[in-house]
Amino acid sequence: MSFAGQAPVNSSGTAGGAGWNPLDTLQLDALVSACALVAYADGWVTVEERKSASARMQRVDATTVFGVERCLMAFDVLIRQFEQDSIAATERAEAAILKLAGKPELGRLVVESACRVAVADGGLDRAEREAILDVCQLLNLDPAPFGVIAPDGRR
Repeated sequence: MSFAGQAPVNSSGTAGGAGWNPLDTLQLDALVSACALVAYADGWVTVEERKSASARMQRVDATTVFGVERCLMAFDVLIRQFEQDSIAATERAEAAILKLAGKPELGRLVVESACRVAVADGGLDRAEREAILDVCQLLNLDPAPFGVIAPDGRR
């Protein structure tokens, strides 16, 4: 589920959100995709990970354009896609994330959100760490500031 082509809503939930721009859709698609990619990295999504994804989505200004409910619905749709065909879902998620490459400020927000989702269930496991490193690579961001690798480059 992509936000591209969807009508934005304003803060009252009606169509025609003021202040909307096309970058909002790219940001939300990347955010939802990164959160789902990391949450599902170990093969399942915990309640804590979903709550963390929801909390992160609520903090993003672009979320107000489409509404938190639609963002969570997009997250759940992507998780179901991971359950049905993880390879295709990974490709879709990575394609959405890649659209933010070259936009480091928005990219950092996406990676920070993915990191919060990863540790929501009590720790950062290897699969989640690898997923975050993949997101950093897609966005051309150094993973060290996000705490997923040691300062000397060790994983």
